[in-house]
Amino acid sequence: MENSSKVHAVTHRGLKQTQLNFFESGSLTYAPGKTITVDKPVNIILDEQGDTPIITLAMSDTSYNETVNVVLTSDNESRTTEFVLDQAPYTGKSMTLVAVHQTNIARQHQRKIMVQL
Repeated sequence: MENSSKVHAVTHRGLKQTQLNFFESGSLTYAPGKTITVDKPVNIILDEQGDTPIITLAMSDTSYNETVNVVLTSDNESRTTEFVLDQAPYTGKSMTLVAVHQTNIARQHQRKIMVQL
């Protein structure tokens, strides 16, 4: 689908899954009427099997200690998902969120604590 110095992307239509490696912030139209935009270099798996997209995100450059915004635009409707990156020892760990109409915030260490309860 895309193989440039800015992004590598592939899609599997049968699985309704798109995998993207952004080497810098930017946007990509990955299907007719569908665009993904990121504000940092990230690796993404976008799963659209259900009614609501599921985003799995990972960063190989762990020097970023902040947030990553992923905007999905489909049929002129945008969904922004905010990922809050963790600090050591969780840096670089993938995070998965459902893309909804409001902002999501992922904190892996909080999720780990909730699982332990």
